[in-house]
Amino acid sequence: MKLIDVFATILFGIYVFYVFLLITSPKITKKEKSVYPDPFQYIVFIPCLNEMKVIDKTVRSVLNSAGNVHVVVIDDASDDDTLEIVRKINSKKIHIIERKLPNAQIGKGEALNEAFKKLVRVTRMLKVADSELIVTVLDGDGEFSKNALKEATIAFQDSSVSATQCRVKIRNNKRLLPLLQDVEFFTMVADIQNVRNYTNSVGLGGNGQFIRLSALKKLSMEAPWGNSLLEDYEMTLRLFLKAEKIKFLPRSIVAQEGLTSVKQLIMQRSRWVQGNIECLKYLRNILKSPKIGLAGKVDIFYFFSQPFLNLLGGILLFFSWIILSVFLYHLIHVEILYTGKLEHTLAFVLILILISIVPGMFFAIKYYWNVRAFKEVKSVSILRCVEAGLFMPLYNIIMIPSVVIAFKRYLSKENGWIKTERV
Repeated sequence: MKLIDVFATILFGIYVFYVFLLITSPKITKKEKSVYPDPFQYIVFIPCLNEMKVIDKTVRSVLNSAGNVHVVVIDDASDDDTLEIVRKINSKKIHIIERKLPNAQIGKGEALNEAFKKLVRVTRMLKVADSELIVTVLDGDGEFSKNALKEATIAFQDSSVSATQCRVKIRNNKRLLPLLQDVEFFTMVADIQNVRNYTNSVGLGGNGQFIRLSALKKLSMEAPWGNSLLEDYEMTLRLFLKAEKIKFLPRSIVAQEGLTSVKQLIMQRSRWVQGNIECLKYLRNILKSPKIGLAGKVDIFYFFSQPFLNLLGGILLFFSWIILSVFLYHLIHVEILYTGKLEHTLAFVLILILISIVPGMFFAIKYYWNVRAFKEVKSVSILRCVEAGLFMPLYNIIMIPSVVIAFKRYLSKENGWIKTERV
């Protein structure tokens, strides 16, 4: 029991430290730097599986970006009109890789690895400097902000930077569920990533990441992406073990679709949680590595602990509701019996509500000001942000089943890719 108490105290201490950093970390101000002439060539990998609803806009947004850019569409045996739509876009900067079953649809990492091997063969012939060729990963529904490549170029002018990650924005946020996801990604996750800029533990996301070809080659000449369901974070860990530096770009945005179905959201997050568990195999090497600082190790350890803390938290939450219900039942009866009123009961319930709402409301209001700071992002009314803050506790609760599903799938060795539908 004492061991559990010590472990819980350490994790709580890390959590408090995180909150402190989120509140006090210095605001990143814009630094004007010259980026011309731009020495970098961007190769944008877009892995696709039935992306006909969104692929046209995604590809055109990349082609309209400033900078030397080529698009590689990796079709993973789509059975819709994805390829036909891409072929109709008349541009010499578009290249198509068609994967066929049964070698297709076995994970995003495998699709990216095939494109990587073809790219390596091409660069050998063209004799392009590996450090100046930036491999970019964009989901089928992704869309870069106009300054994304410029911000990446500024970051990569520092030769110690091997990879960068954009800030994620949910664009279809008129409905409540996508709005909650937008608050989560655009503010909560972005704040955490900003802190990681200082702890040197920035994580790559599956959308809007930039990686030097030279860094990818250090991981593998055949398959730099792993087969984990969280292939982006697996690559993050492998880069850290090679002493490679990753930087978060808070001023550049990659916009994507939010999920409008609670069921799809739970299944998506279950894939992420399961991928987190699969990456645990790297923890021992991470903790032993002299190439990773103490702050980075603490951050990674805390990230790995999330599935287990959330599972335990979900179980405790369930039993706490039962205990709380029984307590309130007796409190109501006792107060009515002795005073005929419910003043203390109502005050107790109000305090519980406030405690559960305050954290989500804090980030929802911060989200409002974050959105206002970006000219090309559509503004959101303060009333909608307050609405998001009120529903954030419920949003967190509906994530609990995803943890249970992830552990069930992991223990039963179900590791198939869970594809989410586009809207």
